[in-house]
Amino acid sequence: MITTKSVLFKIVISFLIIALTTLVTLLLGEAIFPNSANAVELLLKDGVKLTPQIQSLLLQMKLSQGVQTVGIFLIPAVVVLFVFYRKSGVLLPLTSKVGGYDVLYVLFLIIFSNTFLAVVAQYSQMLPWPKEFISGAEHNETLTKLLLIGTGYGDLALNLLIVAVLPAFCEEFFFRGFLQRVLMKWIKDVHLCILIAAVVFSAFHFDAVNFLPRFLLGAMLGYLFYWTGSLWLPIIAHFLNNAQFVVGMFVINKLKGSLGMGDIDASLSVSSFHLILSVAFIGLLLLSIYRRYMSVKDYRLLE
Repeated sequence: MITTKSVLFKIVISFLIIALTTLVTLLLGEAIFPNSANAVELLLKDGVKLTPQIQSLLLQMKLSQGVQTVGIFLIPAVVVLFVFYRKSGVLLPLTSKVGGYDVLYVLFLIIFSNTFLAVVAQYSQMLPWPKEFISGAEHNETLTKLLLIGTGYGDLALNLLIVAVLPAFCEEFFFRGFLQRVLMKWIKDVHLCILIAAVVFSAFHFDAVNFLPRFLLGAMLGYLFYWTGSLWLPIIAHFLNNAQFVVGMFVINKLKGSLGMGDIDASLSVSSFHLILSVAFIGLLLLSIYRRYMSVKDYRLLE
């Protein structure tokens, strides 16, 4: 039986675990990579050349980002699940297998979602945001581009690991495999749980200007997890969403052959026909996934 006291106790302890692991991760990252903050300041300056010293600082920044992703998202989720819900299986969402057709569904879902989410992002950016919000969004975009500096295939592999593989696995385990499952134990409305997890997912990126498209992406990932009972499909979808930007920046940097601060033109002209077509395909793909799994899946809640 779930009581108010037991729920509050678990919430408090969960927050303490998350706060503690976040603090330890940040301190550990600063101890191991003490110059990662300096790398950001140097690379933000105009006209900086990619010297061996800058390359070393850049590598530290990337590795520090990878450590933070694991320490802030994956570790606290595993610890909380192990402490309170070990009977349900900490790694249960990762045990379900996915087939080749499932991966194709997700691949096309991300492809068609790009157009829709890009249009939503454009309209969101046109709103009269405070200057602080706009500068914050621009700063986040610049930091992301810094992580993607490099024209070698070794750089591409490292960038895919830091920006696509680790965030996809760790963030999906935290927001869908942990938070969404915990919410479903406490709240009876499944849709509300998915939307709350999506709100927290988007808010964690600290980018109010692009909150809405990330929220919609988070909601889609949440439904993928709920409908299929497997965390692998949202992980794959999240990876593909991030990897396309990594590869795109790599191609631009390769063509420019410069420091690597390439730019993907954010301006997008989409006709109403293409937008409606994209939304229609998204709806059809989601409906196909829903009908394929909802009648046969075994979605085990936390005990």
